[in-house]
Amino acid sequence: PLVAPARRELGRRTPLGNTDLLGGLRSALEQLAGGTAPGAIIYIGDGPGLTGILPEDFAATLAALRQQRVSFSAVAIGNQVNWPCLASLAAGSGGNVLVPVDSLSPREAGQRMAGQAVAPILWPDDGSLELASQMADTAVAMLPFQLPPLRHDRESVILFLGPLAPASITTTAEKTPGRDSPDSWPEVQLTFDLPQRDPSSDHAFLEQ
Repeated sequence: PLVAPARRELGRRTPLGNTDLLGGLRSALEQLAGGTAPGAIIYIGDGPGLTGILPEDFAATLAALRQQRVSFSAVAIGNQVNWPCLASLAAGSGGNVLVPVDSLSPREAGQRMAGQAVAPILWPDDGSLELASQMADTAVAMLPFQLPPLRHDRESVILFLGPLAPASITTTAEKTPGRDSPDSWPEVQLTFDLPQRDPSSDHAFLEQ
């Protein structure tokens, strides 16, 4: 009984062809607000127009996703997929992006995404993040400035600025609750050791 009115309402909308992705995410966050169980948003489409998002609006939406511990994932389909937007939202909020190709049908992509959306995520605590170098009085910087949410089924790439001496990262993180206790967010301690490296001209492009 709800499908017919929804289709009529959808038919009244003007098909302007541009997705208000951030507005949709804000509406979804409002619906998820107040809950203690983990939340996840799955988007299917090509994203907003390639020039349709202001950096400050994007940053505010990503911060809200991170603050509410809600992951954003996307099944990217369409003629003009906004890869930077979808990938950045997923990377910064603990989600994933899947692209249907010849070896991955849309149905298979949806099924895989359904499993990934409920996979556990580690949410680092920004206030507990510490970067340390074994060289005395040496500062180490990190890009992005926040450690992204971590998960077992994707890689997270972090760039470091500092001496090529051994260094380390330590932080605490909240782990997404399991199905047996959906309201319990256990805290874990994370430590990453960065080994000493030799300089290489192959990485000169990173300076840009």
